[in-house]
Amino acid sequence: MINRKAKNIFLRSLRNEATMTNFPCDAEANLLNADLFPASGGPPHELFDAWREADPVPWNPPVAAYSQGRSHRLVHKGFWVLTRYQDVFEVSRDPSRFTSHDEGFLIWDLDDAELARQQANFMGMRPEDHQRMRHLVMPPFSPKAMVDLKPRIDQLAKDIINSVRPDGSCEFVFDVASKLPVYTFCDNGNS
Repeated sequence: MINRKAKNIFLRSLRNEATMTNFPCDAEANLLNADLFPASGGPPHELFDAWREADPVPWNPPVAAYSQGRSHRLVHKGFWVLTRYQDVFEVSRDPSRFTSHDEGFLIWDLDDAELARQQANFMGMRPEDHQRMRHLVMPPFSPKAMVDLKPRIDQLAKDIINSVRPDGSCEFVFDVASKLPVYTFCDNGNS
């Protein structure tokens, strides 16, 4: 298990100390604020720009209002926000310190059963288990293999779109975008 204190020290070291001020993450400038994304017309790019300038790795504290009235998807711990590409790149390449196995790959607090389900998922495996699994499943997803699969992937995409078309609307991420990689992966496994 990764030492949380060591991880926090490393994340703080990514901050630009020369320009860092005590930039607050108040209730309005908090990614858990339910009004933030609609008010911004999508991702709050101006907030991310301000964070990148003043404090590129801010701590996003929990917001009590976020969890009120919810029995699941609670956030009591808060989370770090990486706002610079290079930091995201470096963290994503450092599984010895940054792994989804320890606390899950979502921002929500997880009970033991939910964490165990996520740890069984490809994204939540221990880094060494994830690496072994990648070596097993990656050959069918090589660039050459994907070129051969393109007609089938195109058909899967059309099928997914056609499945939501009768409703006249959809939640794109959940109803469309999340399905194509899963369907492609499962379909490829049956080839």
